[in-house]
Amino acid sequence: MQDQYFEHYLSEVYRFQLVHQQQQLEQLRAVRSAVKDSNDGNSESERDFLEPLPLIPATIWTRKDIAEFKREILDVQKECCIKINSLATATVRVPTHPNGKAICWEFATDNYDLGFGLYFEWDLEPPENISVNISESSDEEGGEDEDEEGLSNGNSMEQTSPENENKESHDLELGKKSLQQRLPTDELIPIYRRDCHTEVYCGSHQYPGVGVYVFKFDNSFSLWRSKWLYYRIFYTH
Repeated sequence: MQDQYFEHYLSEVYRFQLVHQQQQLEQLRAVRSAVKDSNDGNSESERDFLEPLPLIPATIWTRKDIAEFKREILDVQKECCIKINSLATATVRVPTHPNGKAICWEFATDNYDLGFGLYFEWDLEPPENISVNISESSDEEGGEDEDEEGLSNGNSMEQTSPENENKESHDLELGKKSLQQRLPTDELIPIYRRDCHTEVYCGSHQYPGVGVYVFKFDNSFSLWRSKWLYYRIFYTH
């Protein structure tokens, strides 16, 4: 009985989020049109329409089998092992799947910690494929040197890496994309350094609607050290 009630609750939450997503996108279109037609466009009033929607929080946990996890990635999904240079950030964009209900992720690194955060970009017409982009920070952007002393059930998605992806267009921290161009975006997990060199960091999130999950693996704080990232992202029914 409790399981049936919980499934009904999740179904109602999902329906509620879809309704609010449509309303938010309609409001955003109206704001863009108003700003375009007015010489006195107020960016603050536009920002008022971009208030984040109420979302189910992401669930995160860790597990200890880091050696086995990294070995499995190298054996089965070698393309999911990438090098992130010092002062760089890797962005993995994963669209929601029509047959999925939730997204899951796992990741780990060699020897050193790495920053991690997650965002959800509302988009009624998301791309079909996963994309991976690694952006280098400019020399002017100082990074805090790091102290590193002593320190799947589900359906996999096919990954592609577009050659000419605009490096700045998806960088949510730098804020180089104008409000008129940006889709409504919610922060699910803020970017913090994670000790993913000692444990596998895992998580899941119930789909709030249709859109793109934006995973940020941030090494911009490291002045000297590159990081090898092992990751797996998949959806569940």
